Amino acid sequence: MTDPTTRTDASIPATAPAHAHGRQPVTGPAPVPGARFALGAALLGFFVITLDALIVSVALPAIGSDLGGGISGLQWVVDGYTLMLAALLFSAGSVSDRIGAKRAFGLGLVLFLPASTVCGLAPTLGVLVAARLVQGAGAAVMMPATLALIREAFPDAERRTRALALWAVGGSVGSAAGPLVGGALAGWDWRWIFFINLPVGLLALVLLGRAPSSPRRSVPFDVVGQVAAVAALGALTYALIEGGQAGFGSARIVGALVLAVAAAVFLVRQARGRAPMMPLDLFRSRPVVASLVAGFALNVGFYGVTFLFSLYFQTFRGMSAAVAGLLFLPMTLQSVGVSFVPKRRPPSASAPRPRWSPGRWRWVPGWWCCACCRPPCRCGWSRWRWCRCRSAARWRSPR
Repeated sequence: MTDPTTRTDASIPATAPAHAHGRQPVTGPAPVPGARFALGAALLGFFVITLDALIVSVALPAIGSDLGGGISGLQWVVDGYTLMLAALLFSAGSVSDRIGAKRAFGLGLVLFLPASTVCGLAPTLGVLVAARLVQGAGAAVMMPATLALIREAFPDAERRTRALALWAVGGSVGSAAGPLVGGALAGWDWRWIFFINLPVGLLALVLLGRAPSSPRRSVPFDVVGQVAAVAALGALTYALIEGGQAGFGSARIVGALVLAVAAAVFLVRQARGRAPMMPLDLFRSRPVVASLVAGFALNVGFYGVTFLFSLYFQTFRGMSAAVAGLLFLPMTLQSVGVSFVPKRRPPSASAPRPRWSPGRWRWVPGWWCCACCRPPCRCGWSRWRWCRCRSAARWRSPR
């Protein structure tokens, strides 16, 4: 007996049109020549951007043991990358428009690959953090260029949607592979977590060379707003990282918090500027605000858990880096699986709004367990209470 889900209908001839088989034919404009190379370069770019955001977390104990620096130094290794990625992303789209997406993507790789080499050869923690800042800058330039490459290569909306789905898979695979690959390489030599970017980046450059050229567009560039965004995010990040050790009442932390008020300059610039990088009118839309809040919460939980649990698994529980990377798979593999779930387009404009699926609420009990559960301690305290004894706190400062 044949499976009804896989049988073929003999009544439909092989030469029947695609819609006779239940598929809608693609009748829009064909992709431009070299579109597949542009898609391949964009996919690899997004892959390496997300990979470097997570691959470092599992190697933090090994980096701290080799270069020192304490918990605040290790935070800078992670946050230096994401800080520049987030701060420069405001104007990276304008750069991509002004010089062309293909050139912008190449410029980002030119920054990213040498910085990865310096990270792998870093003799001190300061050099490593500085190289991570340059890495984040390169990633920020690449990120909008990857989307622009796909938009230019696939003028048809349906083909572009499929290409964007593949692009999203590249990022999901990078996030899933980050802790696993980082744990495997950190057990051998943590410096290879940065050298692994080189073959991926070089392959992306080869594919980029065969991608179609990108047009240039004259768009304004908000220098004041960009400087204010970098100053505000940098000062706030510094205060949050260093305040744990120096105390939030110390002079340098208070000064950093005062400098973070530069965010007000940024907001004023966006409200009154002729070409704002972030139009404040977007925040009048409830779906936009809800998406931003949900995205912020998910990213804080996802990347924060990766950082803390990596130190907990290896320093407190005594696990190897490879085992710690494996323990993140249940969390990271879900992002890959969701990327392959087909998205159905609403049949009409009057279709009901998409609601939050029950699967999204799985994060809530997960975060609650992570916040409330405490490891068993020698002093006999319950795992549901805060423990201040030395045996439970020693994982906070990896040796």
